Amino acid sequence: GSSKKILVIAIVALAVVVCVLVGVLFGMASNNNGQASPSPSSEQTSTNDNASAASPSDTSDKAPSASSSSSDDKELYSTLAGYYDRLGSYDSAISDAAKSFNANYMSKSSSTRSSYAESASSLQESIAQDYSLLKSLTVPSSSRYSSCYSAMLTCYYDCTQRIGVIVEAWGNSLKYSDPTGHSDEICAPLSRDKSGNSNKYYTEFNQTYPAAKPSTPDTHN
Repeated sequence: GSSKKILVIAIVALAVVVCVLVGVLFGMASNNNGQASPSPSSEQTSTNDNASAASPSDTSDKAPSASSSSSDDKELYSTLAGYYDRLGSYDSAISDAAKSFNANYMSKSSSTRSSYAESASSLQESIAQDYSLLKSLTVPSSSRYSSCYSAMLTCYYDCTQRIGVIVEAWGNSLKYSDPTGHSDEICAPLSRDKSGNSNKYYTEFNQTYPAAKPSTPDTHN
């Protein structure tokens, strides 16, 4: 009887040990499976959220609105229209200066010639100043005003050359107290820029001037 009891106790004890070992092994297997698929960290989640949140604002910064583009067009048009209007005035003023020169460069009155010479110099300075400011404008090649801006620059350059030779010729005239007999020397600058019967810069101006007029911006944009 004692032997049977000892055997039963041994079997029960062995069964308990086996159960404990099985439980330990099962727990370890469960932990390993949990580490194979970790959940996203809070740092990763935060980074993804920030990237998503940044997208709309970045897009809006890089893509200007239609109203902004329209406003830029109107502002540039207003600026170029002002230069174009003054360009027409300069053209008329240069023509008047040329007429005054032709009528007075042989005058024996030095004060008369000096007065017209000063007037021509003042006109030259005004044109040069506007031309310099016009060149400093930023007009992208993609702008609708790129071609008229280029034509306007050409016209302003032509004006500087047209008034320049008149001022130079007046300077020659004032070298003489009596310009009689010195017509060729006085008018040398004018002859230099002649092409046919006209000043070459005047011809170029007339050919380019219509293309220099800026078109009114589309108010529907």
